[in-house]
Amino acid sequence: MVLSATATGNLQPKSEVTVGAEISGLVREVLVRENDQVRKGDVLARFDTQELRVTLEQAEARLALARASVAEAEATLDEASAEERRSTGMMERKLISEAQHDSVRANRKRAAARLASARAAVQEALAAVSQTRTRLDKAVITSPIAGVVLVRSVEPGTTVAASFQTPQLFLLA
Repeated sequence: MVLSATATGNLQPKSEVTVGAEISGLVREVLVRENDQVRKGDVLARFDTQELRVTLEQAEARLALARASVAEAEATLDEASAEERRSTGMMERKLISEAQHDSVRANRKRAAARLASARAAVQEALAAVSQTRTRLDKAVITSPIAGVVLVRSVEPGTTVAASFQTPQLFLLA
């Protein structure tokens, strides 16, 4: 036996989720249409990432340069420390003046400061790489829920500006 019923009315979703973009850029592709079913994690759209990839390469190059600067600063500090030890021995035997020894000590302190600066530059470069990778990850818009696409407000080739308010790209139910 088969029973069927017919009714009129409006369907209301239990919840609606607005999906936006945290980055600005050109939308390269949109992979869903209105009324498409999506699962959590499905890719809805992708931004053009060419500029972000170049920025990542630049950040990684700055990181490599900063790491090389640390190695150079460490070598300079080692050399200045050895010179200070020699200078201390020579000053104790009255072979150099106290002023000369003070100059050698100041060179070692400057070398230590350059090393600290180089290490800080590495931290800064690591942060820039991390920030760019995060932006690259945000260039792929995924579904936060399993549901249905109610509204698609973006087309391939659209430029999205996410400066003050997150633009609504999709409405899911």
